[in-house]
Amino acid sequence: MGFKEKAPSESFVDGHEFDFVHLRLQALHTLGHTRDHTCFFDPHNGILLSADLDLTPFGRPLVRIPGIGYRPTARFVAAHS
Repeated sequence: MGFKEKAPSESFVDGHEFDFVHLRLQALHTLGHTRDHTCFFDPHNGILLSADLDLTPFGRPLVRIPGIGYRPTARFVAAHS
């Protein structure tokens, strides 16, 4: 698909808090496929935002499309970008 790795433009530490107008998210480093894999926690609502998306040729990640079923993620991304 031609994805190219990019260097991060900014960084943050575990526990960093992002304050938005009506939302505060706390960064939680959750080592996964990469050393900087991160989830985000909304302490006010008790919601954890997490994802594990790997667009490398290593695997065949799938995305679930309601009413359609599972499709390869790379093909889904290409069709909707």
